[in-house]
Parts: sequence; C-alpha cells; structure tokens
Amino acid sequence: AHVAGAAAVVVTLSDLRPALEAVGAARAAAPAVPVIVRGRYHVYAMHLLSAGATMVVDEEWETGGLLGQAAAGIVGRPADDALPVAEP
Repeated sequence: AHVAGAAAVVVTLSDLRPALEAVGAARAAAPAVPVIVRGRYHVYAMHLLSAGATMVVDEEWETGGLLGQAAAGIVGRPADDALPVAEP
C-alpha cells in the first residue's frame, strides 16, 4: 500500500483486532498520516485511540444520535431536541 503518500487512512473494519492491526500498520508505514477509524462499539474507542488512531467515529454514539433525530422528526419535534448532551 502507498500509505506514506496518502492524505489520510480510513479504517472501516468492524472487528476490533483487525482494526487495531490496521491502525498499527498504518502508523508504522506513515506516522504522520491521520488515521480515522470506525469504532463498532463504544468500548472500542479508547483501544483504537491508544493504538494510534487520530480519530474514532463511535458507531453506537452516531447511530444513537441518528435514531434520536429520526424519532424527533416523527413526533414533530426539532432534530436538535434529540442531539446528545455530552460528548462520547
């Protein structure tokens, strides 16, 4: 792979172990390239960050927010009423 020349690396693997391996490989190949990673479960976020991920998109957090916004729309409330009150 040509990771060293990439603007960023995006890891979308759902399983923790392969995602950790991908983050480690990206970091080894190109320490300065940002690595954005899908965190399937909230408990994965700290593991991925500790492994070198620049940013983790917490799937549970994001899905919960989208579900809340959809529910707010269905019951006639503004989508902002369903936004999380704290960061993950």
